[in-house]
Amino acid sequence: MDTEPDFSIITPSYNYARYVKECIESVKNQEGVTFEHIIQDAGSTDGTLDILHSYPHLKLHVEKDSGMSEGINRGFRKARGKWVMWLNTDDRLLPGALAAVKAFADSRPDADIVYGAWNFIGPDGEIQRAMKALPYSLNMHIWYGTYLASTALFLRRSTTIEEGFLLDERFHYDMDGEYYARLGRAGKKFVHYNRCRHQAHLRPFLFQTQLQQYHGRLHA
Repeated sequence: MDTEPDFSIITPSYNYARYVKECIESVKNQEGVTFEHIIQDAGSTDGTLDILHSYPHLKLHVEKDSGMSEGINRGFRKARGKWVMWLNTDDRLLPGALAAVKAFADSRPDADIVYGAWNFIGPDGEIQRAMKALPYSLNMHIWYGTYLASTALFLRRSTTIEEGFLLDERFHYDMDGEYYARLGRAGKKFVHYNRCRHQAHLRPFLFQTQLQQYHGRLHA
């Protein structure tokens, strides 16, 4: 594909054989848009690679890394899509998600980041909690916690990644929260789309200490 796809989906992968097929299928079955699905696998040993190799459309890269942030950054650098997201191996898109996001994003040429609502799901896919997309506030983000889900957020590549905005690889937890705070501090425009098009397996909430320390550095 020589033309710029609508979307680049970046999936960092390491030993998630239980869920990775659901993730891949949820992207593969999207209609009405063009996309590339880039997998950054850190050397899985649990059968994940066997599953990944069975999907020839994937852009699979098997490389050791220092953690999830480095793997995602490697995918960001390879991305060619107009809009870029990262989708974890245990997360998935709902049918029609990308077409709906594209239609909304096309109506907002001022947006650098578009994000939406999502569902937390259990091990068998049952919905455990429905989350809404609230308007973006940098102060609320920093002091009350990260309330944007990476699995439901899209970056305009030309105004974020291509300008050098990448994850801080020193962060191994809440790296997305630190990243969004930095984008917000840089004046990037966040636009919310309050419809659910994505699902994420429920994980424990993380402390915000690192993010608050980052805020302190900004104002030091």
